Amino acid sequence: MTIPSNLLDRFDREIRYKRPNKGLLARFLRWAMPKDPGALYVPPRVAHIIVTARGSAWRFLPIAALMMACTVGLIILLLQVPFLRPSAVGLLTQLFGLFLPQGWATGLAWAVGICAIIGLGPLIEHSDFQRMLDNQPASKSGVYNAWLRLALWEEVAFRAGCEKWTWLERIRASMVFGVVHVINIWYSFAAGVALSLTGFGFLLVYLWDYRRTRNQVSATAYSGVVHAVYNTLAMSLILVLVVVSILLRLV
Repeated sequence: MTIPSNLLDRFDREIRYKRPNKGLLARFLRWAMPKDPGALYVPPRVAHIIVTARGSAWRFLPIAALMMACTVGLIILLLQVPFLRPSAVGLLTQLFGLFLPQGWATGLAWAVGICAIIGLGPLIEHSDFQRMLDNQPASKSGVYNAWLRLALWEEVAFRAGCEKWTWLERIRASMVFGVVHVINIWYSFAAGVALSLTGFGFLLVYLWDYRRTRNQVSATAYSGVVHAVYNTLAMSLILVLVVVSILLRLV
């Protein structure tokens, strides 16, 4: 049976990642990122199946912990630079605090920041086919599924296809990855810069698997799963610190 060429062409278009066309974020990515490598989109379920075929996703926990230790260490160093200490919401609070009470200034800063995030536009634009695949659960853990989905969005946007880039372009993409995270308005600018190192770590994971398999989908799956494990570990540690902080105040 011969598959019609127009059907194959349509499938190829549907499965490929396309950088967003609308919004300020889209303009920034077109200007700052290396050339679009035309990478394939990798849905969470596919990534999970590829990686767990060789063992549990949590086998990458030591790698994620090492990357986190390096990131935290760099953040501590960068916080010694005064202009890298504030966050976007902190600067807005200071600005609004010039003519508003502290509580109102903080609330307005968060409102403006959230509206700005929405106004920047999406990081990734799914086709209907990609959205259908994206909604398929990767595992029985809803939390892990959510982190894996978000991680793969970033891996497809910043790492997938990077085997076609030079090392300077790979470093550039990692720096853009860090800068984009300043969109998280509660992040200090130091954290945004430090996350460039984290992004480069995910890129090395991608290249490690690509050189082993010569397969972009597999490489994106591995970097995406390591990214998801990293995010899960980070949020777990933040939650523990918050709980400990609350308990210490109550004592």
